[in-house]
Amino acid sequence: MTIITNLGFERKNAKVLISKNGQQATVCPKGTNCYDIDVEENDKIDIKLKCLDGSILPIASFIVQKGKRTYYVCPSTLYNRWSNLSYKYLPYLCIFFFVLQAAIPSERYKWFCTGVLLFTVLSLLALQISQLVPHIQTKFFKIEII
Repeated sequence: MTIITNLGFERKNAKVLISKNGQQATVCPKGTNCYDIDVEENDKIDIKLKCLDGSILPIASFIVQKGKRTYYVCPSTLYNRWSNLSYKYLPYLCIFFFVLQAAIPSERYKWFCTGVLLFTVLSLLALQISQLVPHIQTKFFKIEII
């Protein structure tokens, strides 16, 4: 069976741990995206990340199905949208509003800019903290059978 992983840009330095029926099957080195392991039908496969700080985060768990030989683990739509919002759109929107603040000398607008900045910071913090919670971490990845 082949397991293909796409962990996303910020997790490219993490090692992938694959266990079969609760016992560790393989530890995959950094930068490897395709893994071949011997399995039988109804074996339970767990995929975990070992990050640089030593923490181990579960990202996927599934039971091998008959005739399905390739599994693709990738970031979910929820994670892609949240990371795009937090890293790509909100910081630039925040900078735009603060530059525009010079042209709009209103006290309400200053509070609005402060609110946008606070929302940006809270979104970034929540995204980083949620990656440390195993229950939420599993929602950040999806499994596709190819």
